[in-house]
Amino acid sequence: MKQNYSTVSSKNVGPGQSSPDLRLGPGKWCMSSLCTVPYVEVLSDDYAKTFSWGEYIEIPDGRTGLVKNVSAHQGDIFLNSGWDYSTKPKRVTVPVPLTVAPPGGGPAIPFLAPSQPVANSFISTKFPIDTRLARQAYLVIDWQDNEGTEETIFYIVGCPDTHSDNTYNYAGGVLPAAYPVPKNGYFTTYAIAPATHGAMIPLGFRANASDPELPHCLLDKTFITWEFYGPEEGAAVFYPSAYFVLEY
Repeated sequence: MKQNYSTVSSKNVGPGQSSPDLRLGPGKWCMSSLCTVPYVEVLSDDYAKTFSWGEYIEIPDGRTGLVKNVSAHQGDIFLNSGWDYSTKPKRVTVPVPLTVAPPGGGPAIPFLAPSQPVANSFISTKFPIDTRLARQAYLVIDWQDNEGTEETIFYIVGCPDTHSDNTYNYAGGVLPAAYPVPKNGYFTTYAIAPATHGAMIPLGFRANASDPELPHCLLDKTFITWEFYGPEEGAAVFYPSAYFVLEY
């Protein structure tokens, strides 16, 4: 069978979700460097295969494959047909919406722009970032705490998913009650000064204390949240913008 080269895609596929409009035909398939999620799964009649950049799968004649995002974050799936597999990209940027939870716990709701959170609310990313394969990982935000007196502390939780880990996580007494604290993994913090406009926050364990050129200590996925202490009187509303950046 001769297979023509082509690229197919499905955008904004959530973590653990199947693409609603992408089904692969017979032949060889691999992940394109345009893909913004590190792992996808192809399910056929009698098998399921998880693969990443630099690997390929082959679907037998007469079969088709359903495509599923098996990464921890939402993103765009791009697949190449034919013997055309690529190495992983050097950098991937993943836009991420923010959510806000009220003080004292309660369900998180979308943080829509323009808006102003209630004092002592907790702001979080809508989904964690999948840090498998990544050399370094960051959250980049356009954020300003107008309180002017207290630094903003970002709480970062890295946890295993597909891999084993037996370290102790001591974040339970720090994070809000509704926040998903895993039983193991790491807890670390990052602080930005009052009235700082925008920040690039490293997500690795104690990454703020290491040489910025060194690889981050990362597990399988990373959550991040922070407390909004409250605006100064007459402060402007926020236009929240947030991106995860993964370097490979």
